[in-house]
Amino acid sequence: MRRVPGAIAIAVFVLAMAAAGCKPPAPPVAPSLVSVYPSPGSSITALDRVGLEFNLPVKACRLVALLRGTLPPPRVSGQSLGWATGATYPVGRWQMAVSGEVVFESGQSLDVREAWGFNLNPASTAGEVMGGIPSPTTVQAGQEAAFAVTTASWNTMREAPSDDATAVWEGPAGILLELGEVSGDYVRVSAPAKDAIPSFAGGNGPYPLPDVAGYIRSIDLWTVFAPWAPGVVETAVYVPDASPRLVFAVEGSVETTTQFVISTPPSERSVNLAVAYTLLTEAYLTVHHVPAPGSTELQDARPEDVDFLLEQSQAEFDSQLRVLSSLEWPAGLEQFRARILDLGNMYRDAGLAMLRMMDPALAGDARAVVARVIQKGGLAVPGSDAQVYEWGEAAGSALTIMVEQLRRDLRESMKPDLDLWEPNIGE
Repeated sequence: MRRVPGAIAIAVFVLAMAAAGCKPPAPPVAPSLVSVYPSPGSSITALDRVGLEFNLPVKACRLVALLRGTLPPPRVSGQSLGWATGATYPVGRWQMAVSGEVVFESGQSLDVREAWGFNLNPASTAGEVMGGIPSPTTVQAGQEAAFAVTTASWNTMREAPSDDATAVWEGPAGILLELGEVSGDYVRVSAPAKDAIPSFAGGNGPYPLPDVAGYIRSIDLWTVFAPWAPGVVETAVYVPDASPRLVFAVEGSVETTTQFVISTPPSERSVNLAVAYTLLTEAYLTVHHVPAPGSTELQDARPEDVDFLLEQSQAEFDSQLRVLSSLEWPAGLEQFRARILDLGNMYRDAGLAMLRMMDPALAGDARAVVARVIQKGGLAVPGSDAQVYEWGEAAGSALTIMVEQLRRDLRESMKPDLDLWEPNIGE
């Protein structure tokens, strides 16, 4: 038989091509959420955006998002969805929750239920102290070392505990010193060691610290009371030709500093109240918030989305409130502890009720909850034709009134020992 290798080769090629043409097309790639920004558990120093990244180009979406407050629809860009924050946010822990549907260029869609947390850290590790020079060391709860602040207009440190001993240093009021043993009418003192990572910065040096240890009269020193709350840092501020100050901050949020002028050597109660004031200020910035959904957010919300946001918001509020309620407060501050926790609970109740108002089936009972908060703040309840965002703004205003009243009461209770110091922007 005569061989025809060329014909066989052509036949094999044709059959192969035909087989390839009959192969079914590859199935489309299933859409998925690839990543979120900021990433879960991450720490950042600037919050300029929040976003979702998918594996396919996005065409449109119907999403409801919550970041302290409800967010408008995100911007679509390729495979990303993002919200530009465009504002300065307080440092601390943040929680993002997103619920809804995303539609892709391929015609496919994906239900999204995503929640994650991240930390916004200060851009600097040291809080700026205006109008004075903070001590290079801080006083914290449970610290073994004891400290004191010079209180006389001009203080003399001597080499021995005697009025006749040689002076080894002289300095003004407001200098933080580490305490040693007591010797008669004198106390041995020395310059405290600097913090490895300072919590406070500011002022123009030099800071008038002694180079050696020596003795200062006990009546010219105020023994510093350490903060009762873990995580609160405190130090003294030297102010040239003026009364010294105490400055407080919460670690991890040191951009927010609270300063008090020392009018007279403060009692332990006054310092304890100053710590409570600092905690209230921190909570107000990082925990207390009431969503005020606008028409866009209401339009996009579905009952299942509201349920998801409620679940996430409830967990976040409860987590923050547990931290506040777990603190062991000093005796005598029970009423202030109760008022701070009560405010926290009202913020939670109002915030959750505002989310419920996004679901018509839950709106009636939710309005009753918000109305009670608004009335407690002394404001008028919005009318029957008011928009949902107006309820949220009214609730936020009422709670702010109550916070400010509590702040005033705390400040009054510190007097005459401590007065809140606020910078004069015009100077």
